[in-house]
Amino acid sequence: MVWAPVLAAAVFIAGFGVYKSVSPLVVGLFVILRPEASLSDEALRLYMSLASPLAGIAFVGVYWLLVRLVERRAVVELAPRGAWIEAARGVGLAAAAFLLLMVVLTLAGAIAWRPPPLKTWLGHISAGLAFGIASGVLTAIVLQGVLTRLLAQTQGPVFGVVAAAFAAAWWTGGRVHVNAQLGALIDGLMLALVFVRLGRLWLGMGIVATWDGLMTVVRGGFYHGDDGNAARAFIFAPEQGPLISWLRGPGGPDTSVPALVGGALAAGFLAWRAWQEGRFSRA
Repeated sequence: MVWAPVLAAAVFIAGFGVYKSVSPLVVGLFVILRPEASLSDEALRLYMSLASPLAGIAFVGVYWLLVRLVERRAVVELAPRGAWIEAARGVGLAAAAFLLLMVVLTLAGAIAWRPPPLKTWLGHISAGLAFGIASGVLTAIVLQGVLTRLLAQTQGPVFGVVAAAFAAAWWTGGRVHVNAQLGALIDGLMLALVFVRLGRLWLGMGIVATWDGLMTVVRGGFYHGDDGNAARAFIFAPEQGPLISWLRGPGGPDTSVPALVGGALAAGFLAWRAWQEGRFSRA
């Protein structure tokens, strides 16, 4: 099917084109206004905070325009009615899951908290959350709006869900840890099942944006999957025995055993609900 990769590529290129275009302009303005500031650190966080949401807007805009023009239909998956409520539900669900994971890992001794200096918090948090916005929008559009939707229409809902899950695992790229790829597969499965049940993108955007944003902040990275910087991180991994190291996982909290188990249970619940609702029967 030619349309799926074309749509995904167009959305990706447009969003990152905006990001790459806006970033230097914002950095240049920052240098003019504050020439004494550190360009390598503070300015980097600042331009990510401003450019990433603009990229998210471009992702949505290009997807909406192309679907409207090529498929010649109303883009119901992005209809504004109820959008804020659905996105807020996604934010709440992801924040609750993140908080529960942090509590479990902290009580188990798998992670410890050591926040960076208070004066740097704004930059760290804004960079992480801004990345989360762009990541959430792009992931929801590609995995839900393109892969799951188009493949479910042509090959059936089961094929669309499975394809989206394996595409998410492939999307990990150089992250060679089995835990990372398994976690991505589970995440893709959950997002695909959410779309099969609702036919909308806003809930998925809220979930991914919040999860990726919070995970990026606590790890001190500039993007989800970044190993981070100890000076920016809010958590660190204390030296423990092999059992705790296994529980913690090789690639951060999102690849930990509790995260994988929780994600698998959530995916199983979503699949059960979708089956009960008859979502897997091909129209």
